[in-house]
Amino acid sequence: MLNESPDKRYYVPAAWILLREDFASREDNTSTHSRVGGDLDKFLFVLFTDVKLHTKRNAKPHFKFIDDGVSLVYDEFHQLSVKNLRDHFDSFYTKFLAEKNDSGINLPDIDKERICDYEYMIQFKGKSLYVDTFISSIKKSERLSVLLEESVPLRDLIEKKFNNEEKALVFDFAREQGVYVNIDSDYSEIIKIIKRHDVYSSRLQDIRDRKAEVIIAMLGYEEKTILKFLGSFPTWLIAMSFRKFIGLNGIIKYELDDFLRASDE
Repeated sequence: MLNESPDKRYYVPAAWILLREDFASREDNTSTHSRVGGDLDKFLFVLFTDVKLHTKRNAKPHFKFIDDGVSLVYDEFHQLSVKNLRDHFDSFYTKFLAEKNDSGINLPDIDKERICDYEYMIQFKGKSLYVDTFISSIKKSERLSVLLEESVPLRDLIEKKFNNEEKALVFDFAREQGVYVNIDSDYSEIIKIIKRHDVYSSRLQDIRDRKAEVIIAMLGYEEKTILKFLGSFPTWLIAMSFRKFIGLNGIIKYELDDFLRASDE
C-alpha cells in the first residue's frame, strides 16, 4: 500500500504524472495513487495522444480537445488529489468515447496480450517520443529478463548463504531471550521483534545491506546499462514492460528497485 494518503494534494503537473502511472498499473491494483486500478484503454489514450499542459489563471483543471490533440488546462497554483484529477479525466474520456468519430483522434486497437509484444508494437514506432520510449522499454525489459535468468543458479547460492546467516541471527536472539523458535511458524514474528532491538536490528540490517551489495555487484555491464536506460524515463512509460518481464518478485530478488532509484539520482 502507498504511504501517502489518497487525499494528498499535488500541483497539477505532478498529479498528471502520477495519474498516468495509475493507468499503467494492473486493473486489480487498488494500491495506486488514486486507489483505482489500472486502465489499458486510458493508458493507450495518453500514450498515443499528445496531451499538452496549459496554464490559465483561476482555471479549474479540465481537459479539452484542441486542433492538434488534447489540452489539460489548469491554474499553476491549484492543487488536487490524483483521484480528483482522475475524475476530471474520466469525464473527458466519456465525452471522447461519445464523440470519437469527430474528435480526430484515432487510437490503435491493442489488447493486454499484445501491449508488451515487441514484434507487434514495433509497427507503431515513430508515432511519438512516448510511443518510441514505450516500445524500447519492452525490448530492454525482455533482454534484461534473459540476462537475469542466466545468473539464477549463482544468485540462489547467494540467497541461501545470506538466509542462513539471518536464520543464525534469529536463533542467537532467541537463545539470548530464552525462547524456543519454530523457524517455520515463528520466524516472521521474531524478525519484527529484532527490528525493534537496538543491537540485533543493526546486525540484521548489516546482513541485508551486504546481501544487496553482492546482488547488485553481480549485475554485468549490459544489465546496468539497461537499468540506467529504463531508470531515466518516467515510470508510467516503463512500468508495464518491467512488470511483465521482471515482475515484483524479480524486482525484490535482484534488488532492482534500489538500483533503479540510484540510477535516477
